[in-house]
Amino acid sequence: MNEIIRPLGDGQIEISDGLRSAGEQVLAYLQRHFPMGMWTITRVIGERWILLQVNDRDYSVKKHSVIRWSDAFCSRMVRGEGPWFAPDVSLVASYMSAPIGQRLEIGAYVGVPLVLPSGEFFGTLCGIDRASRDEFDALLPDTAKLIGNLLSLVIAHERSALAADRRLSDVLEESKTDALTGLANRRGWDERLALEEQSLEVLGDTASLIVLDLDDLKAVNDRQGHASGDKMLQRTAEAIRSCVRSSDYVARVGGDEFMILASDCDRECVDRFVQRIEEQLDEMNIRASIGSAVRLPDRSLSEAQALADKRMYAEKREGKNRRRA
Repeated sequence: MNEIIRPLGDGQIEISDGLRSAGEQVLAYLQRHFPMGMWTITRVIGERWILLQVNDRDYSVKKHSVIRWSDAFCSRMVRGEGPWFAPDVSLVASYMSAPIGQRLEIGAYVGVPLVLPSGEFFGTLCGIDRASRDEFDALLPDTAKLIGNLLSLVIAHERSALAADRRLSDVLEESKTDALTGLANRRGWDERLALEEQSLEVLGDTASLIVLDLDDLKAVNDRQGHASGDKMLQRTAEAIRSCVRSSDYVARVGGDEFMILASDCDRECVDRFVQRIEEQLDEMNIRASIGSAVRLPDRSLSEAQALADKRMYAEKREGKNRRRA
């Protein structure tokens, strides 16, 4: 496997039935009528070019592999530096200088942008082959563009359906709310996590998990009474609320444990989140241990939660919270 391609394993990003079925049929159709070494449907997130679905005959590239976006022919195609259809890539200077073309044997290339009705760029429909062609089948350009438009509509529909599921979940939120803090409870958290996992798997988005555990709640309860402990929990909830965005999800999942699901949030983003929360808690003289982790294409939300939990306990053992406070 070439170093610019990093396989992320099988079964890590499961596409929803609608998008999975549409994608499989589209790629099979293209492979049957316009054979290439590989056809793929991709998602672009920052510098990551994720191969969501793959019909590969010749390159041994697995779905969910991640390629640097700037290395790909498609990044140049989207910027207008190369054609959508290149039967002989050796005639296109921008493609010949692309790192992926220098490491993989690519003689012919097809790339179609997937642009949602909102105008948002999602990714590409892409085909590559080792051998160059004198020309492509005359039907390929119109067919590939039509299929790209249809895939964009399917993706937009999936997003709308998931948004509707989230709204329904919010309507039912009252039964999943912690009465003391007004945050979600454990039941609400587990259900939201499952729903978000589905969304992330379908669309390839990113998210981060933050786990926060109070250090002095038991001591406060023992010395000052449970009313003081309850007030401490409420103040902690207020501090967290002041730091999160409307798209984020916060829950009190245990006696002194809080969790935050930060949507569309990478490592840099979650580090800023943790810093803001630490500053708010410091102002309130509340000591807590905090751990965080980013959900990646090869790491589920549950795995990210377990990693964040592990990091939180490591911080608690190291006493970093005491240095802050």
